[in-house]
Amino acid sequence: MTTRLYIGDSHGKFHNFNNIVVEALSALSGVDVAEVISVGDFGYWPRLGLTYRKCGAFEQPVRWIDGNHEDHMKLSHAEFPNSLWECSHIPRGTIDGGVFFMGGATSIDAALRTIDIDWFEEENISYADFYRVEATLQERADEVNVMCAHDSVMSAYDRLICGNKGERRSDCNAEALEQLFGMAKPKAYVHGHHHVSDRYQIDGTEFASLDRCCRNNPDFRACTIAISDDGEILDW
Repeated sequence: MTTRLYIGDSHGKFHNFNNIVVEALSALSGVDVAEVISVGDFGYWPRLGLTYRKCGAFEQPVRWIDGNHEDHMKLSHAEFPNSLWECSHIPRGTIDGGVFFMGGATSIDAALRTIDIDWFEEENISYADFYRVEATLQERADEVNVMCAHDSVMSAYDRLICGNKGERRSDCNAEALEQLFGMAKPKAYVHGHHHVSDRYQIDGTEFASLDRCCRNNPDFRACTIAISDDGEILDW
């Protein structure tokens, strides 16, 4: 059974990212971790000169789903891995080894950003995305044990926002994820986006919210989690 290490938002702080991965893998000694998965807001900003390399810190391949804070204009036609990005992007709706991957989320600070420079309409789960993924799940939902998304579902928002992000009672992306979650019915659901470390249950599914790993001196246990492809969460 494959075990993957999931890690929270890095926002381009890749030195932190690598250090946290090394700490987590050390704590998981004896566990065969196949790969490292970023749950979005990885920090794909090639036009800002950012690159990602593991620098020999660990052997496992790195893959990531897209969050809202990525350069979606460049991402739409990028090929991975390449000489500047030692990692791979996971397209929305991918089902791989029992894991359903779904990027996309809402930027609450969009009004402060510039369209097609540091904010992109493509951050949202489009109707085309939703209906394509819905069709996939209609055929393959029984394969899914783990759902990995950048955001959580709408019904978790009261718990996650805790008044810190305004009175958001509706979010189109979280609502789309809620519907896809209802179809997939995973045993485990892992996400980032809210920069909160939390565990909770919805309809029998164990949810893991990961804190961002770009903080100063973050606790690796708050921003990483290991989950096997059968949906078992390996607690620290």
